[in-house]
Amino acid sequence: MKKLLISVMLVLPAIASAADLKPYVEGQIGYMSVDSINSKAMSGEEDGLIFTNAKIKLDYDNEFSYGAEVGLKDVLPNVRLGASITTVKLDFDSAKLSGTISDGSTTLSGSARVTSADLASVGADLDTRVKLYMLNAYYDFKNSTSFTPFVGVGVGTADIKGANDNEMALSASLGARYAINEHVYLGAKASYININGPDVEGIKCKDVDLYTANIMLGYEF
Repeated sequence: MKKLLISVMLVLPAIASAADLKPYVEGQIGYMSVDSINSKAMSGEEDGLIFTNAKIKLDYDNEFSYGAEVGLKDVLPNVRLGASITTVKLDFDSAKLSGTISDGSTTLSGSARVTSADLASVGADLDTRVKLYMLNAYYDFKNSTSFTPFVGVGVGTADIKGANDNEMALSASLGARYAINEHVYLGAKASYININGPDVEGIKCKDVDLYTANIMLGYEF
C-alpha cells in the first residue's frame, strides 16, 4: 500500500489537469504524543531473548513530526481528497516490566521501571521511527470568511522501524485553514491515529494510539 500511496501523490497533478480539478500541496510540522504502548503477554524465545510471562508497558517522549500532502479540492461539493506522508522519530523513555526477560546471562524481572540503559544490557533498543502513508478525505465547511473549518478521516499504513510488517493505520482529524490570498493558506489540524498492534523487535504489542497537532502551509493551484 505504501507504493500505491506514493504513486497517487505523484499522479494527482496529472489527474487534476485531466479532470479540471483544483490540486493543492502542503507542508506540515507537528507535535506528536504517543499513548503508553502495552505488549501482549509473551513466553518463549524471540530474537535471542527469553520471555517468561513478560508484559511491557512502553513510554516514549513526545516528538516533532514532519510531513507533506498533495490533494484535490472539490472532488465532490466541499470534499477534498489527499495523500500524505508523515515521519517521526520516537525516543524510548522508560518501561514497566512484569515477568522476566533474559539473554541467557542477564535477566530483568519483577515489576519495576526499566530504562533504555536496562534494555540495552540485554541487547534491546526500543528507539524507533514511524512513517505514516495515508489516503485522506476532508469535508470543508465553506463560509463567507477566509477561515474554512474541516473534518477528515484517513486510512493507510504505518511503517515502524523494527516491526516485522507494515500495519494498518486509521485517522480522524479536525482543523481549519486560513486563506492568505487566492493561492496560499495556513492551517492547523489535530488528529487521532490508531495503528494496528505491531510486532516490534520480538515484542507483540496491542494497538498504538497517536495524537498530533499540526501546522500546515499550503498552495492551491
